[in-house]
Amino acid sequence: MASSFTHVIQNDMTAQPVLVPAKWGRVRGQDSPGAFVISDLLSCLLLSRSEQRAQMLQSVAKEESWQAKVCDDVQEFLLSVFQLDVPLIIVDLPSRTAASYAELREMTAQACGLNRSLFVVCGAADGDVEDSSEEELWARQLGAWAYLPDATDRGGLRLVFAEARKAFAKQSAAYVDTSGFW
Repeated sequence: MASSFTHVIQNDMTAQPVLVPAKWGRVRGQDSPGAFVISDLLSCLLLSRSEQRAQMLQSVAKEESWQAKVCDDVQEFLLSVFQLDVPLIIVDLPSRTAASYAELREMTAQACGLNRSLFVVCGAADGDVEDSSEEELWARQLGAWAYLPDATDRGGLRLVFAEARKAFAKQSAAYVDTSGFW
């Protein structure tokens, strides 16, 4: 079976498994209500203005069997958040002195409320991890699943992707309706 397909298992007992194309995730409204998705390759959405950090995050995601759609534009990112149903969203904040820092923080706050994806916020990468407490508090208040003060450690990023897979599996299992089986 090609990894670009996703199994959709309906929650009622009479439904048969259906295959739907899912390059970046499931498009909202394309499957029936209450469907449970098991991906061959999990999809995530990544926003970063740094090409170097975006490449590193994408590389680690690929190593951990995640397929990342990388956005460097806020409008493209918000459109993707609306259109795609991905289990993981990562926002990589630029340096606090960058002109786009405030814009990305505002967009992150908007995007956090739009869906039920796990949100990971990568800190501003100013090199001062000790001074990230305000930023972490802000991310936690938004409901971020994880905050990484400086996303440069590949081992730590691998752990985040592995734990996100486990959290997504638990979250997905919570949405399975077993009332039709009793």
